[in-house]
Amino acid sequence: MSTTSIASSPTKKVTRSKPKYLKASVARKIIEDIIPSSQIFTVTFDKKDGGGERVMNCRRHLVGGPARPKRSNIINVFDFKVNDYRSFCLDAIKSIKAIGITVTAS
Repeated sequence: MSTTSIASSPTKKVTRSKPKYLKASVARKIIEDIIPSSQIFTVTFDKKDGGGERVMNCRRHLVGGPARPKRSNIINVFDFKVNDYRSFCLDAIKSIKAIGITVTAS
């Protein structure tokens, strides 16, 4: 009776780091309290549908725009690229750039 020994190869453990986002409370404070409502700003975030990263030039001053979102972690803005209203989730923001300042998740 013979036995065959199969050497097991070491397996590499692949760890994926979670994307880094700004804290929702910090992002809200910056967008609602620091940036003036009519000021254009740039926000970088991950799309909720898994469609990847999005960079949007927008402003908060919504004249005749959509109603206030029902979920507290959603911000409505006017997107200048598509010339229409859009929204994004505060939990998915990677960076905010406005009035000469850039805040990035670390």
